[in-house]
Amino acid sequence: ACRLVKYCSVGCQKAHRKQHKNACKKRAAELLQSNPFASCRGLIKEEQPCKKAAELKEEQLYSQGHERTELNQKAAPGPPPFASTFRVTASTNVEDMRGIFRELFDSEIRFMKGLGEETLKKMCGGSWDPRFCEGGAPINHFSTSGEIGLVLAGVKPCSVVAHHNLQEYGQLLYRNVLRPWYEKYFSEDSGFVCELGSPGCAWYESDSGVADIAGGASMFINLNHSDASYAIGILRTKNSRATTQEELRKVFGYPASDEGGIESLIEYQFQNPASIYKIKNCCCSPCLDFRAIESDAASVGRHFRQCREGMLKLGYSLALDVYHQDEWSPRAVATAWYYAAGCDMEECLQMLQADQVWMRCCGHRKEWLIRELFNMRSRQPSFVYHR
Repeated sequence: ACRLVKYCSVGCQKAHRKQHKNACKKRAAELLQSNPFASCRGLIKEEQPCKKAAELKEEQLYSQGHERTELNQKAAPGPPPFASTFRVTASTNVEDMRGIFRELFDSEIRFMKGLGEETLKKMCGGSWDPRFCEGGAPINHFSTSGEIGLVLAGVKPCSVVAHHNLQEYGQLLYRNVLRPWYEKYFSEDSGFVCELGSPGCAWYESDSGVADIAGGASMFINLNHSDASYAIGILRTKNSRATTQEELRKVFGYPASDEGGIESLIEYQFQNPASIYKIKNCCCSPCLDFRAIESDAASVGRHFRQCREGMLKLGYSLALDVYHQDEWSPRAVATAWYYAAGCDMEECLQMLQADQVWMRCCGHRKEWLIRELFNMRSRQPSFVYHR
């Protein structure tokens, strides 16, 4: 592709082919000579080929949460049939919980929509415009089912749900969504605990005063996680000392520090959030977000891969979003993506091609990121970003 001309449709492109063909071939050859990886799997092409029937079928499956076949991973099997008699026990596989996780997700969405516009505005500090995602629509930005899914998949030790603009939100979610769902599907030996947090156990000093993390929060804990005992000790024990950031990082299962370097917000976004939440103009939906410094880029990438694999078992695909990438160096961003792909350059490029969230917001940065990845490959094995 020469990238000299853009067309409104495939029909217009075909109609103009005779006049444009010679100039197109000449320009494409010049681009390939000056940039040998420009044609690598179409990653820098702006035109989209006309999809065949098989590709359309793949797009349909992808919109339902399955991974693309381009990523050399088999999509997780469909959720098994289950009824109200289905119970999670200690031997239940993550894949077998796909159906009940989807039920939790749908139940939380209905609950949040039922709160009413005034309550939703309060959660957003009064600034929410329901027509636009960028206005802060809380149904997709504040949904917590994704974190609970990561607890189900064994990636995180616990999920603690509260909201600083609506103190009663954790209790409302617990009573109306999480606890009924837990009692319906989880047996006593399931290895999971669902409870309300007690005040004064985990807290820290903020600019506006004491922030109580556990008090009145809706908590879901995986007792089989290696850090479960540590998390329970912090969340259930009253403490006169403020909880440190490092303690909270371990409790919440975050992979990196947010102190001692250039930091960025990291978000693991659900792919195709508009189809999940049925919200127009829905550009993003974090499954998990935290802050990390760029020297921890490799840890971020490894952690994202774990989360992505866990959510695929539950039927959902995630995209990596280094939100403040203008502050991180290109090499740090590329390192995070490289480790997110399991240190496989081919898979990393395919992930970039398949991504529907990060690239939609930051597509102009695709080319420099690909350039940095190829520079990194030429420096292997010592290319990883270090402090």
